[in-house]
Amino acid sequence: MPDSSDTENRPEPVPSTASSAPTPCNFRRCADDEILMPMGAQFIRFDDVAAFTLAEGVVGRPLFGAGAMINLIEFGAGATVSAHSHPHEQLGIVLRGMQALVVDGVARELGPMEGYVLPGHVEHSAYCGPEGATVVDIFCPVREDYRERWMSSIGDPPAQ
Repeated sequence: MPDSSDTENRPEPVPSTASSAPTPCNFRRCADDEILMPMGAQFIRFDDVAAFTLAEGVVGRPLFGAGAMINLIEFGAGATVSAHSHPHEQLGIVLRGMQALVVDGVARELGPMEGYVLPGHVEHSAYCGPEGATVVDIFCPVREDYRERWMSSIGDPPAQ
């Protein structure tokens, strides 16, 4: 049982400031080049992050850090992602449904709480089952192509 000193030294919880409207997280304008960069710590609700299309029936809600990113992906029923590769290391976990990753012609069907690591430059494709799937992908380094696609899909966010 914790003593009273444990609770006395804990910081007060900070209430969520997430709004109901999709936002570009915690971004600010940089000088003249109009590049958006993350600033400081970020705390978000993925429900409040605007989704962007990755493939037909597949959308992602990204969170960008300085050197890595997370993408919360929703696969529609039976959705597929065609074979591709990228230089980024990719790690992931299936949260709901079934996602199959095809590497070297071998399909690995993954269910909830199963994960994977794909080194950069490994060609892979994906498909999911009839119930769709929810997957978290982590990329290192940040996929700037995703940042650009996401930013163009949300339009010009307000200056902070």
